[in-house]
Amino acid sequence: MLVAGSRKEIHRRPKPLTDVRAKLRRAAQHISEIEAYIRSRQVPHRVKEKIQVESNEPGVAARFSLPTPIDDDLPMMVGEAIQSLRAALDYLVYDLAWIDGGQVPQDQDRTLFPIVERPEGFAKAAKTALKGLNSQHCQMLQAVQPYNGCNWTPLLQRYSNRDKHRHPVAVTWSGNCPFEADLILNHRQQGSGANSEDACKIRLKLKADAKMTNAGVGDRVDLRITSGDAQGHRRECCSAENAELSVIFDGAYYLPDGRPVLETLRLLLDGATKLVAQFEAELRAARVI
Repeated sequence: MLVAGSRKEIHRRPKPLTDVRAKLRRAAQHISEIEAYIRSRQVPHRVKEKIQVESNEPGVAARFSLPTPIDDDLPMMVGEAIQSLRAALDYLVYDLAWIDGGQVPQDQDRTLFPIVERPEGFAKAAKTALKGLNSQHCQMLQAVQPYNGCNWTPLLQRYSNRDKHRHPVAVTWSGNCPFEADLILNHRQQGSGANSEDACKIRLKLKADAKMTNAGVGDRVDLRITSGDAQGHRRECCSAENAELSVIFDGAYYLPDGRPVLETLRLLLDGATKLVAQFEAELRAARVI
């Protein structure tokens, strides 16, 4: 009979830096996926929207809205990239605690990569978060603290805390949306038959350049475009429920503090990768790996 809590927890000694490098690779994969997502919206692609048409001499006006180029997936992908980088650094500290201590780290559930604003904060955090690490490894970690001028660790802390404890990292988009459509709309007055002389066709060619600023998930931009290219003018309204428009989103994606998404994620990946490489070189020199 198995009694809850009767089994001892099994501790697997990690192969030094293997899991760390795996997490860095995963972060790089997420960033590549984000880059592909952004590229897919920078080329012409079809969106289906409801278009309300008002036919007036000597032309027609179309009312509709365009969606933001951000869906629910993008903030999730950004958060997953950030959390993979954060986990890689926590794995690094755990590996170092094993290496330096030669056994399961004491208070193993409390080891982590500290990011603090002041030297006294690092000294306090090191008592638990870096327990078991030798002084050289602690100094190497201290060198990338914000108070020592490191530019990527405070960003990683800010975004990872927000994503982990509050909500997905808010991503916004600003730029131009060139779009075009060529629509032929059938319109009949209410109560008219199929062959009614009142039936008309409205051909509407749309081509314009909308603008969005700080648009987030679910946001839309409302538009009213006037065109003189119409047939069968009526002082009536009609609509196309699933009109296809060709849209290009020519702009940039930003994090909550206004930093560009891709450039910032690459900065974080580069900083974490270089730090891990420094530890790898030191451990190889010491013939630990």
